Amino acid sequence: MEEDYSPPREDEEYFTCPHCGVFGEQQWEELTSGEFPLENHPKLCRCWRCKRISLWFGGLMIIPATGGAPPPSPDLPESVRADYDEARAVAGRSRRAAAALLRVAVENLCIHLNGPQRNLDEHIGLLVAKGLAEETAEMFDAVRLVGNNAAHPIDRIGLDERPEIVQTLFWLVNEIARDVITRPKQRAAATAWIPPEERARIAARNRKAIEKLERSRDTGVEPTDVPDQGKDA
Repeated sequence: MEEDYSPPREDEEYFTCPHCGVFGEQQWEELTSGEFPLENHPKLCRCWRCKRISLWFGGLMIIPATGGAPPPSPDLPESVRADYDEARAVAGRSRRAAAALLRVAVENLCIHLNGPQRNLDEHIGLLVAKGLAEETAEMFDAVRLVGNNAAHPIDRIGLDERPEIVQTLFWLVNEIARDVITRPKQRAAATAWIPPEERARIAARNRKAIEKLERSRDTGVEPTDVPDQGKDA
């Protein structure tokens, strides 16, 4: 997902076009008819760059049906991308359906990472135990909470009053993919040249440091930082 992605919002002058995917100026036109007076009139929005049009009504993007949601990260597993694309397909018509489907996408991502036989809350806890950053875990929980809310009759979050929440969920899922898939893959590729014997030495060093720290916690004595003789710094 591009860093400068800005979700489409009704009457905004600048956002990322749902057609060409470029951030730019948008031109609005309200469709009125004296013969059929309406409380809310449909609106057309034309992208200044690609000249293509989106149709809006009641604060929702009706056409294209994606509701302006960004495309899924290409690093997401195929099954998760399918859930994500299904959420995009209904986002313009039902925020609740999109939120519920994005929760399914995140749960399927957790199954990909952890294996089955857990609920989503347990999955997130296990990922944290494995070393997942709390900031990333919070993104998982945000999608979980809004998706749970969307599946119940009482809206405790206010999806109708705050349509931007669902747009943010799409962004969150792509950010999660970046943190748990894309960046680890990039780091692994960037350090793939490290020789196996050096990797073994690094692993032994890290184990030794962890053991020393654990002993210091048990004894209350701070570990001493004495470098091994003959070792490169």
